[in-house]
Amino acid sequence: MAGEEEPLLAGHTGGGTPKLSLLFSVICLVDLLGVFPVVVLPRALIDCGWFGIPVCLGVFVLEIYTAVLLGRSWTIACEIRPDIVSKSRYPYAALGELAYGPTMRKCATILLNICMFSASVPNLLFVSQSLELLGTKTSVGYMSFCNWLPVLGLVLCPIMWIGSPKDLKWLSIVSACGVLTVTLLTWLCMFEEPPGPFPVQPSSPTWQSVFLAFGIMVFLFELHPTVLILQVDMRDKFAVGNAIFCCFVVTGGLALATAVLAETKFGDVVRPNVLQHLSGSAALYADVFVMSLQIFLSMAVAETALFQDLEDQLRIPREFCWQRCAVRSAVVGAAVLIGELVPRFDLIMAVIGGAITCPLVFVFPPLFYARLRRMQRDAAAPAVSSSSSSSSSSSSSSTSSHSSSEGEANCDGSLFARAAARLLGGCACLKVDQPPRHLGAGEKASLLLVVCVGGVATLLASYFSVHATVVYGEFAPPCFL
Repeated sequence: MAGEEEPLLAGHTGGGTPKLSLLFSVICLVDLLGVFPVVVLPRALIDCGWFGIPVCLGVFVLEIYTAVLLGRSWTIACEIRPDIVSKSRYPYAALGELAYGPTMRKCATILLNICMFSASVPNLLFVSQSLELLGTKTSVGYMSFCNWLPVLGLVLCPIMWIGSPKDLKWLSIVSACGVLTVTLLTWLCMFEEPPGPFPVQPSSPTWQSVFLAFGIMVFLFELHPTVLILQVDMRDKFAVGNAIFCCFVVTGGLALATAVLAETKFGDVVRPNVLQHLSGSAALYADVFVMSLQIFLSMAVAETALFQDLEDQLRIPREFCWQRCAVRSAVVGAAVLIGELVPRFDLIMAVIGGAITCPLVFVFPPLFYARLRRMQRDAAAPAVSSSSSSSSSSSSSSTSSHSSSEGEANCDGSLFARAAARLLGGCACLKVDQPPRHLGAGEKASLLLVVCVGGVATLLASYFSVHATVVYGEFAPPCFL
């Protein structure tokens, strides 16, 4: 595919250009997850009742584990076939092709594109509903979110026409600071709210509420495709597990703290957007503005991979042209149309998390890892059965390769990287460099368990999500009606 060798994160891979440090990799991941976990997770936790915290922590563990599996799979793939780095624009799809052939590559690419496109719908809905909320709490004037949606689409189109960001580092830093700012402003607004007569004890959950919340949580903390793109561009590719863990500690900690505070203040009547409970104040207005800006910045970066893939498929030139504007405007217009048809972002999140994201998160990574480990073992087998002189030479080259790997692993000498290495260095589950050996019985069982849990959860979350969407549509018609 034309241009496939060019990295998605412009400016970080090319000859002599600085790679990503561990700290900046964590910032990129925090920026990717954005503000949604902070303002949406409280309702999802309450829907799970007493199972809220265990389900959320279970999603954290599974997401971290499968993301690390992807990192290990990419490390093995680079060892088996070094030219796979030339396909780093779409590393997830390249892994699928190496493991299971071109059909799996096409399947992964389609799912990734659908996932990236679908994620833009709740983004637009959330910003439009937040702006509607801002209008209801001020004297500036009220406009329905149904009317805000096309306005936001028109504003977003020129931003989407631009190619990859030229200074992604500063864009990501500003966006990650926006996540922290939104969290602090939300806490401030909730602390200022008077306690109301709301029941604090969790309600009894239903299967539908639990699996809808599960799909939302998977959507909120999904970062797997970007993990591989970051690993390709990282200065220390073996530290991607540490970056994933630190990201979940930061974003997950902020989201859980907000959820506990929201339930303490509002009980089980917390809305899908926790900001809807807050009284009008300067802090709330600033909160809504910063949140909307952060979501827009994240969308401008996150949609780049989808646009570039579509333009490659349609053979549209890389330089700025009217064809690029037409395709990207059509994608934004389609997202606005879906938002007008199903004007509820939490149900759309559940549908995406259950039907689309679950396979990318829970099914494909274990399958890729198991197949690539077997390919790694088969590739190492001839060296084991070679003659003694050849074995000695292989041992020497293996030692050299191991030293080279250690040198690469130590090349990120920043203070943050050294501190993370000391704290997390002994955690084998976060390491992505694996020697060529047989999968143990325990590891096979854990991979099979993740695939089975992911498959069942995908089916149930998809069913309940579609059912809830149909039921909701019966008493809340689309914006057109």
